[in-house]
Amino acid sequence: MKKIILKSLKKIDGLLNLKNLSLMNEKKINTRNIGQILLIYKNKEIKLSEIFSIKIIENKKEENEINVKGCNSFCNYLGYKWKKDILTVESNLGSYVGKKMQGGEIRVKGSVEDFLGSGMLGGKIIIRGNAKDYVGSASFGEKTGMNGGEIFISGDIGKYACNFMRRGFVIIKGNVDAYCCFNMISGTLIAFGNVEKNFGISMRRGTLIFYKANFVDVNNFIKSGEFDFSYISLIETYLFKEYLIKFPKNNIRFIKYSGDKNLSGLGEIFIKNI
Repeated sequence: MKKIILKSLKKIDGLLNLKNLSLMNEKKINTRNIGQILLIYKNKEIKLSEIFSIKIIENKKEENEINVKGCNSFCNYLGYKWKKDILTVESNLGSYVGKKMQGGEIRVKGSVEDFLGSGMLGGKIIIRGNAKDYVGSASFGEKTGMNGGEIFISGDIGKYACNFMRRGFVIIKGNVDAYCCFNMISGTLIAFGNVEKNFGISMRRGTLIFYKANFVDVNNFIKSGEFDFSYISLIETYLFKEYLIKFPKNNIRFIKYSGDKNLSGLGEIFIKNI
């Protein structure tokens, strides 16, 4: 397999649409094929080789690794419909990272803007920074949010996360802003920081796990008692294995709530019992 390093030839100072970078999943990896991929920069088509230098190195890994250097918040749609291989970025990025992603892995050492993982179907996204609004949510004009895959964010996220989410696994190490999981249909969200008001409105199914009980805003949910069960333990084992997130040795107990009762929803919320 190969490691492909794409390094910007100049400072990116206008909107750069990176949708077509995902054509690398299908092309034979060589300098010519990659260089001919068309991107859209400042509303004009431009060959990839006109904005990025290309370096290809042989390696012994099982997957190709594509490393993109010199991006910033002007760079949108990185990993759009990404299918395989590992895509790494060591900078901030713009909006729609991993939109409709199908497989493979995206790793970002930085923060991202809106609609991270919108319409995502599979694969894994790791953000070593913050994300703004609509993480895993439906894009404007679309009815379905995240529909599979996994997102891990080591920082905070903005408003309206996981709206219209159907499947998938989202882990937030930091704080979650207001209105998360509106109209959630299924899937799992785990939050370790503060969770702001109006979460789970019109939630039909799915599971929310909150480790910091800084709120009492569960009026639309029915309290079902205190739980200490294997499902949480399995998740904690997975999170330690994948992300080295450590938990207290003593058993953590959770209060369970079910709802949204206003529409006979069957969603589950587990809040750590302090």
